Amino acid sequence: MGRALIIVHYHYRPGGVRQVVEWGAAAVARCWGCDRVVMLGGERVPEGWRGEFERAVFPIPVRWERDAGLGYWSEFAGEGGAEELLRREVGSGDVVWAHNLSVGRRLRLGAMVVRVAEAAGASVWLHQHDWWWDGRWERWVEFGEQGVESLEEAVALTFPAGERVRTVAVNAADARFARDVLGRACGFGGNPLVRVETGVAAVEEAHGWLRGMSWGRRVWVYPARALRRKNFAEAVLVMRAVDEGAMLVTTGGVSSGAERGWYAGMERAVEEGGWPVRLAVAELDGAPTVPAMMGAADAVVMSSLREGFGLPWWEAAVLRRPLLARRLAGTRETLESVGLGASAAWDAVMVSRETFDAGAEEERVGERRERVLGMLPGELREIVSGVIERSAEEVGRLVDFGALSFEAQREVVDSGVGLEERWNSWLGDVRGGLRVPAEVDEVRAGPERWATQFCGMGPDGGGARGCGGERLGAALGGVVRAWLRHPLLWP
Repeated sequence: MGRALIIVHYHYRPGGVRQVVEWGAAAVARCWGCDRVVMLGGERVPEGWRGEFERAVFPIPVRWERDAGLGYWSEFAGEGGAEELLRREVGSGDVVWAHNLSVGRRLRLGAMVVRVAEAAGASVWLHQHDWWWDGRWERWVEFGEQGVESLEEAVALTFPAGERVRTVAVNAADARFARDVLGRACGFGGNPLVRVETGVAAVEEAHGWLRGMSWGRRVWVYPARALRRKNFAEAVLVMRAVDEGAMLVTTGGVSSGAERGWYAGMERAVEEGGWPVRLAVAELDGAPTVPAMMGAADAVVMSSLREGFGLPWWEAAVLRRPLLARRLAGTRETLESVGLGASAAWDAVMVSRETFDAGAEEERVGERRERVLGMLPGELREIVSGVIERSAEEVGRLVDFGALSFEAQREVVDSGVGLEERWNSWLGDVRGGLRVPAEVDEVRAGPERWATQFCGMGPDGGGARGCGGERLGAALGGVVRAWLRHPLLWP
């Protein structure tokens, strides 16, 4: 029997990780000379996607296995038989391509994957899309319940090193952080980029469908699942400033129990405030595909406060649609490295404090910040304690819309006040008309080229200098301070 590519992820729900797996698996398998693919996960594969994936990697055969022990800790009881499953599936010479174990769910899963693979003579590529230390501090309570007593121990568990292990980040900023600050060998692999295929007829059908549901309005599409970090209210504000009279549609619904409360508030805001928004339209019966909707949109918008990579930038370029997006550290640098741009990109959306109840917001955010700080390890609480005090920008006349709680964001949108160009100079780029991003033919990307780089980085060889407590605490303190600027991200 030849070499297997064994893909490990908690689940295969719609999202960026699943897209990377679908787009990259065939190229990675060919690059490593694998004659079969084994898909391991913790949940039942969504209806329909199994066939799509098998067609994407054809003629390479695919086998599917699952065990609850590979799923999210919060959604499954017990450990299941994950280790037994891995021991059965992983053999000498195989390559394990494991995704996003750095988010800290199933805390010891990463170390177990590495241990089993190395014992079997297999290699492990840890593809890290997100990190538990970037805004997921509620994990710390779970870590403590599982016996973790220090930041160093938590990093070692979720970022395991080994002789046959390579850790890869999806954006350059994360790779630098891991190498320079955490003291771990980490490569920058980006993500595979494949042309989104959707025919003219499908786009025309989607155009009619969207115009029908929007009562003839122009339509802006936000292609994302319902997550707080997507900062949907900002997309509404930007759309109203650039294309008054248009309607915003989001594609995905709520996919995490932790997001249900926020999402219910979003639904109420849309209904009670009469916002020109339709939520989760891709889940409606008879809905077009997301690429077809994007291809039919008057604009694509992405106002997220946090992204690992940012695939909508690429998809908008492929589909020749205008893109308006919040500029994010790491994501911007990574996308610009392959030649992608946007019709408009902003670092902040500035609004007047007069458009919301600033006193109520200060009290509300102050109380929540205290609760959130209580989730942190003690050493980090001391480092970031100064951020309890408002920054000069926050107490001035203007504030970044992305630095408001959802309650205050709703007040701003409900006020009907528009954005002013004197405070938001980026508006000048689009008020004269929306342009499309760079032609994708000019973009330096493609799955085969990406796989050659990704597979050719070589294992870390076990070398990873340690990171002392003070250095690690200071670095993670910077991450926490950035997180604390956005109450919308807080659990």
